[in-house]
Amino acid sequence: MKEIVPFLNFDGNCFDAGLFLLPDSEVPMASDNMPGVPVQPGNNLAVMVHCESLQEIDGLFAALGREFGVRWMFNFAHPQQA
Repeated sequence: MKEIVPFLNFDGNCFDAGLFLLPDSEVPMASDNMPGVPVQPGNNLAVMVHCESLQEIDGLFAALGREFGVRWMFNFAHPQQA
């Protein structure tokens, strides 16, 4: 596991919310929700886990996929081929 990052969703005001973050603070990842998907308390936070392999994603999803009432996002960047 490379990194765990909080991921925040906003209801069309992501940019405005970013203005309140201090430049020296650890900034979470953030975006606006998809159009038509309302933001409600509890569905506006996910935990993004940057993984080192697809096998790690499979293991973490099997262990955590629907646990703890958390929305999990598992990410893996395939190595670039020359």
